[in-house]
Amino acid sequence: PSPSPSPSPSPSPSPSPSLSPAASYDAIVVGAGPAGMATALALQRAGWGKVLVMERRTREECMQGGTALGLWTNAFCALDALGVGNAVRQRCSRTTNVEICREANDRVLTSFDLRACEGGPHEFGGVLRGELVGALYEALDGEVVDVRFGVRCAAVQAGRPSSSSSSSSSSSFSSMGAGEDDDDSHMVVTTAEGEALRARVVIGADGVNSVVARTYGEGVGKDMSTNDAGQIAIRGIAEGRPVDENDEQPIRQVLGAGVRAGTYPVGRGTGELYWYVCYPSQQHNEDMGVLEEARRVLLDSSGDWATSSILDAIGRTPGTRASRNRLADRWDVDSLFASNASGLDRRRMTIALAGDALHPMTPNLGQGGCCSIEDAVVLAAPPPAGAR
Repeated sequence: PSPSPSPSPSPSPSPSPSLSPAASYDAIVVGAGPAGMATALALQRAGWGKVLVMERRTREECMQGGTALGLWTNAFCALDALGVGNAVRQRCSRTTNVEICREANDRVLTSFDLRACEGGPHEFGGVLRGELVGALYEALDGEVVDVRFGVRCAAVQAGRPSSSSSSSSSSSFSSMGAGEDDDDSHMVVTTAEGEALRARVVIGADGVNSVVARTYGEGVGKDMSTNDAGQIAIRGIAEGRPVDENDEQPIRQVLGAGVRAGTYPVGRGTGELYWYVCYPSQQHNEDMGVLEEARRVLLDSSGDWATSSILDAIGRTPGTRASRNRLADRWDVDSLFASNASGLDRRRMTIALAGDALHPMTPNLGQGGCCSIEDAVVLAAPPPAGAR
C-alpha cells in the first residue's frame, strides 16, 4: 500500500522538545524529490525498519510540480534495482534519435541513433518530474516509510553521545545495519514547528541549498557553497499536440552564439515537450517574467532564433509550467569527505548526502537526476568489507 501523509505536527513550538521513542527513526530523509524518494525506497528494500521522509512542499506540489528529467541508461539500471524500472518506463516518452542543430530553422548539423553508439544498449526516457516522484512514492510501504509533506527541516545536529561512544564506531552510517539498537549517538532534526525527531542517520536530499549539507560542512569545517556556473537556465513544459505514440520525437540540442537550447518529448503520446534555454547570467533581468525573458534572450541574441522551434515551444507553455534558475555545480566532492577534516568526532556526525545536496550539476551533462537515483542505490547497499 502507498504511504499516507502523517498529520501535520502541532504548530505550537516547544522550547525544549522531547525525544520520545515515538519520535525516533532508523533514518530520516530530508527532501521528497527523486533523490529522497529513491533513497527511502532503497532503504526499505534493504530492510531498514523505520524511515521518515520529510518534505517542506505539499503532496500536490511534489507530484505535480517541476518540469522534467531525462533518464539515461544508468538511471534505468538504478530504477530496476529499486524494482520500479518498468513502472517509470510506462510514464516516459522513449526515443533513440538525437539531433544537433543550429538555431536557424533548426538546421541539423548531425544526427545519430543511440542504438548505433558504442557501449550499448543505451536507453533514454523523458519523464515529468512529478510522474517519477509518484512512481517511487507508490512503491513505498507505509508500514516502513512515513512520508510527511508540509514539514520543513529547520536544523540538524548531533545528539549527545554516551561516554561509551568515543570507543564505538557503530554510529558510522556505513557500519549501521538496519534494525540495530545503537543509542550511543544519534542525530536530531528539528522542524520549523519546533518538533524534535531523532534518527541514527540523517540523509540530506534537500537540493542545492541543503540544510543537511550545511550542517555537515559546519561540523567538518568545510565550505559547502556551490560554484556559480555563470549561467541561467529557463525550463518549461510545452503543452502537447496530438501525436502517434509510435511517432518517435528526437532529443534536440540547438546551438547559438552564447545561447543554447534543447528539447525532448515527455509523457506517453501526450505530445508534451520539455525545453530549456541557457544563457549568460549577465543577460538576466529579474524584473522580467520567466517566459518573457526566454523569448527576449533568444531574439536579442545573434543568429536567427526567430525561426527556431524553441520559440514555438515557449509559446505553448503555461506560466505555471516554467521555471528559472541560476546554475551552480560542485566539483570538489572528494575533498569534502577527506579524513583530515578538523573539529569533528566523525562518529557523532551520522550524515549522508544525495543528489543536488551533494553534487549539483549543470543540465548540459544530462545526469543530475540520473546520479541522484544512483546515489540512493549506493547509500543503501552493504558497505565494502573493512569500510567504516
